Amino acid sequence: MQKMTDFVVRTSLLFGIVAALIGWVFFDGKVACSIGIGLGMGLLGYCSIVRLTQSLSMEDGKAQGQKGYVVRYTMYGLILVICAWMHLSILGVLVGFLMHKASLLAYAQIDKEDHHGRAS
Repeated sequence: MQKMTDFVVRTSLLFGIVAALIGWVFFDGKVACSIGIGLGMGLLGYCSIVRLTQSLSMEDGKAQGQKGYVVRYTMYGLILVICAWMHLSILGVLVGFLMHKASLLAYAQIDKEDHHGRAS
C-alpha cells in the first residue's frame, strides 16, 4: 500500500504541475490555481480512502465505508462551491482532479505489466 501511495502522490504532483503550467501559459493564473486545487482535492480524497481502508473493522465496515463516502463527496462538493463562489475555473478544478485519477490509472497499468511480466 505504501509503494502505491508514494507512486500515486509523486505522479499526481508531476501530472498536476505539468497541467497547471499548461493552464498558466494558455489561459491564466486562475486556471493554474484551479488545477492545483483540484489536484489537492483528489489527493485529500485518496488519503482519506487509504486511512479508511487501514481502519476498517469487520463489524462496522459497511457503515464506515458509507460514512467515508458521504464525507468525501461532501468535501468535493464544498470545494467546488467555494471555487465557483471565488470565480475560479470549475473545469480547471476538474482537470486537476483528473490528473490524480490519471496517476491511479498509470499505477494500475504499471502494476498490471509487472504482474503480467512475472507470470510469463
